[in-house]
Amino acid sequence: MKKTLIPCLLALTLALPVAGGIHLATRAVAEKPATEEVVPQEAQTFYLSDMDLSKGTCGDGRTPKKNLSTDNKTLTIRGTEYTNGVGVHAESKIIVKLNGATAFSSLVGIDDEAQNDANHGNADYAIIGVAEDKTTQTTLASGTVNRNDEAAKSIDIADLSAYTYLILNITKGSDNQIWADHVDWVNTIFTGEGGEAPVTLTQAEFDREGVDAVNPPPHPHNPAWEPWPCSPSSRASTTSPPDGAATPHR
Repeated sequence: MKKTLIPCLLALTLALPVAGGIHLATRAVAEKPATEEVVPQEAQTFYLSDMDLSKGTCGDGRTPKKNLSTDNKTLTIRGTEYTNGVGVHAESKIIVKLNGATAFSSLVGIDDEAQNDANHGNADYAIIGVAEDKTTQTTLASGTVNRNDEAAKSIDIADLSAYTYLILNITKGSDNQIWADHVDWVNTIFTGEGGEAPVTLTQAEFDREGVDAVNPPPHPHNPAWEPWPCSPSSRASTTSPPDGAATPHR
């Protein structure tokens, strides 16, 4: 048997005996296409402490602290010191736009600097996932931290794929007050594969997310007038500017 390669086809040439000589019969067989090797992306780790913490809030009016307690001390929960985390004071909210991050993990607890009193150092925490349209808000993890807890509490959320935002909430606990509610988010990590890093948002930025695309701001040369609607029927029904007013650019 004799093989002859032709582009995209493997030609099999067969010698067959016939009267008066040899007849060559050729059958074309399609070659299998080469397969590309898929290289999986490595998971990336993003720390809450590396984000803009000035966009978070605390109940005592201070800003969440990077790698320190709310009183600017070493993060310490039940005698264990930590070098990475965020110190806050109830009531606190930190809003994170996930930008594709799909998992979350953290420790949380009352810092040892809080006064050791039955009516102090008691707070509730909640991790809330928010869908892109903001109509779906789901509490993914929640609980209570107390000055007398044996250790920091662990939170692991393995799948955030249904959410665009994650809210870290700290509220006053069963004592109904925020006195000495010094809470530490420790080793707080967002994990994703490629894409942008997660970022923090202020409440105002969160509220505006997606709104500007629906309701664009008025023309800068005439802020009192909104842009014309996009549909011809709506445009035809729009009232004209009053006498003497400049017509906005379209």
